[in-house]
Amino acid sequence: MADAPTPQKKYDDLKAEIQMLDSKISLIAQKIRMIEKNEDIIGRTIVVHNEKIHKLETGAPIPPSASSSAASAAESNGSLAAEVEALKKQVAELREQAATKSEVSELHYTLDTINPLDFVTLKQARKLIAEEFDKRTG
Repeated sequence: MADAPTPQKKYDDLKAEIQMLDSKISLIAQKIRMIEKNEDIIGRTIVVHNEKIHKLETGAPIPPSASSSAASAAESNGSLAAEVEALKKQVAELREQAATKSEVSELHYTLDTINPLDFVTLKQARKLIAEEFDKRTG
């Protein structure tokens, strides 16, 4: 009978598990918000570049900051087109890297089923997270 968990111990264990899952979900949500912000910034950048390309294609007056020669305009048009293509590739890569709702749900289910914290120490988990974050940001 001494080994039987008390209702208070069960409650404390459940509370600790809920807090742990909440922190995991918060981290995932934070990463998703960061990806959404990046997509928004890239989208605005593409819009600005598209407007510049459209102005150059339609022969709209070139602002004083740009060169007035036709050769420079053609050169900057080519470089803007290259930038737009590079930005389109970046957006495509970000979309490939972003997790879909079903993938996040699957990850949530996996984390619920297998508690990875049972297999690593907190220090090891922090080190792994820091290494992965450095890989993705650096």
